Amino acid sequence: MSAYRFVNGVLVEINSKEEVIEIQNAIDKADKFKPVKTHLQTALKLLSDRKTPDYRNSIKESISAVESLSKIIIKDDKTTLGQALKEIEKKHQIPTSLKSAFSTLYGYTSDEGGT
Repeated sequence: MSAYRFVNGVLVEINSKEEVIEIQNAIDKADKFKPVKTHLQTALKLLSDRKTPDYRNSIKESISAVESLSKIIIKDDKTTLGQALKEIEKKHQIPTSLKSAFSTLYGYTSDEGGT
């Protein structure tokens, strides 16, 4: 019933049991994918700072986790997220709105406003 939970050793504001489960699952599954796990943990830490939550850098770390995962999927650590998504789409369907959201967030984190 608490609005806060410990997730991977960090106190985070959570509104539902499902959120706790999904965040923990993402962190646990990332054990195979160290770069992804590192970005997810950093994003969670930045977001959960009660005094000064760092939303901007939490977003950057989150999209970096997506980019890291996409690099692992296509087995090319030098690719960008956009290029990786194109490769992934050759074998798997990515909803247009999701691909657009990833591209927009990636653009935000890559431009001057996202630094």
